[in-house]
Amino acid sequence: MALYGWLDRVQPQVLPAWRAGVAAGTAVASRRPSAPRDPTALSASNQTDIAMRLDPPNPSDPPGASIVVVLTTVAQRQQAQTLARALVEQRLAACAQIDAIESVYHWDGALQQEPEYRLWLKTTAERVPAAVAALRAQHPYTLPQIVVLAAQASTDYARWVGAQVQP
Repeated sequence: MALYGWLDRVQPQVLPAWRAGVAAGTAVASRRPSAPRDPTALSASNQTDIAMRLDPPNPSDPPGASIVVVLTTVAQRQQAQTLARALVEQRLAACAQIDAIESVYHWDGALQQEPEYRLWLKTTAERVPAAVAALRAQHPYTLPQIVVLAAQASTDYARWVGAQVQP
C-alpha cells in the first residue's frame, strides 16, 4: 500500500479526465516523438497532484532514509543521456542510471515490441514537481511514461541525495 496507495486514490479521478481530454483533443494519446512542448504547460494543480501522490514518510523510518525514484523511458540512448545530464545539472536529480530494455505494450490497437532506454532518477519528494515538469518539457514522447516511486535507502545515501538536489 505504501508504494501504490496513491494510485488507488488518484486513478479514479485521473483516468476518466484523461480519456475525456483525449476525446476532446486536449490530451495527447501518442508515445511517438513530437515538437517540444511549452515548459509552463504543467499547471499548478498538476504540480500539487504530483506532490500529493507521494506517501508521507513513515515516522519510524530513520531520518534521511526516504528518497524518490522517477522513471521514464525513451527510444534512443542519446535521448536518455540528454535527459539525465539536464536533470542532474539542474540539481533536480542527484544521479541517473540508464538501462537498455525491451518494451511490450498495446498501442494504436496493435501489440508493440521495441527497444527503449529506461532512465532512473534519484531525488527527494520536494524536488519531484520540478523534476517532473522538466521531464515533460524536454521529453521526446508526446505521452511520456513518468513514474514516481517512494523508496527507502540507506541513511547515508539518502542524505547524499538530499545534498545533491539542493537548489
